[in-house]
Amino acid sequence: MQKILLATHGHLASGLLSTLKIVAGDVSRVQAIDGYTEAEDITSAIENTLDSLRDSDQLIVFTDLFGGSVNQLVTKLVMEKNIPAIIVSGFNVALVLAVLLANKPINKQQMQLYIDEARKGMTIVEFKSTQSNDSENDFLG
Repeated sequence: MQKILLATHGHLASGLLSTLKIVAGDVSRVQAIDGYTEAEDITSAIENTLDSLRDSDQLIVFTDLFGGSVNQLVTKLVMEKNIPAIIVSGFNVALVLAVLLANKPINKQQMQLYIDEARKGMTIVEFKSTQSNDSENDFLG
């Protein structure tokens, strides 16, 4: 089974989990770890998650900053425990949602395709002047 771990600084992980619940519904395969908050010891939380995996599970980890302390900690613990995982840093909602909805094992090449597609959603929203006589539905360019 595919398991998804969201591990971030602050409450970004739990916030993303909340968003995923609204958009996707079933998030039973997703765990959020909010790093460096008063609520949770991040090292213990990550270790507990890794220790709960079965041999048949595929782990995909999303961290907020490449080279940041959370990313380094996850990478270190995954390597120490010799867990085959795909670790992605610098995610967006579209990427995590695509992986969650895929609901199938994903290899590194497929993940790169998901990343490339998710990047397309990061764009400047252009709009037309609202002073024209255009209808309300025409304000996006």
